[in-house]
Amino acid sequence: ILNVQSLRATILARQGKLPQARALIRAVPTRNATQEKLKRRAEIQLLREAGAPQEAYLLQRTLLDQAPDDNDVAYDTALLADKAGKHDTAETLLRGIIERDPAHHHAYNALGYSLAERGIRLDEAKVLIEKALELAPTDAFIMDSLGWVEFKQGRKTEALVILEKAYSLRSDADIGAHLGEVLWQLGE
Repeated sequence: ILNVQSLRATILARQGKLPQARALIRAVPTRNATQEKLKRRAEIQLLREAGAPQEAYLLQRTLLDQAPDDNDVAYDTALLADKAGKHDTAETLLRGIIERDPAHHHAYNALGYSLAERGIRLDEAKVLIEKALELAPTDAFIMDSLGWVEFKQGRKTEALVILEKAYSLRSDADIGAHLGEVLWQLGE
């Protein structure tokens, strides 16, 4: 039922009827905490797709409050916090994940990328992303982050090499956008 209602809700949201879409998901009956959590995640995903990061973050926070040491929930909350402009909260959450699980390459990458994207503490961003790449050397998204931090540090040629490799591994739109930006800056 949740899957069907989520699809219906997505259609409503695309029609500009986000409150009705959320109500549709919230009306799905649940029998236990696991189903309730799935329902909440469906609503969060709906809000993400509808371009409502602040609302998605606030709802995700309720999941984190119920499971503060769950790295998956903390990671999702950190990403939404970052999108909602709550960068300090995102950083605190990601550092907490790294402290609990020093091999969590996604947390290193997310923190490094957030810093690079905002153009701050670029040396630290690079160290974090390099650690992520050390843990997951074939991850195209981490390569993309490294290429992006190189670009932000003014090393366009180095960025180009890294981003071309990342794009060859995974022709993702975000990686392509970064590659395109570097090519444009290089006059290509």
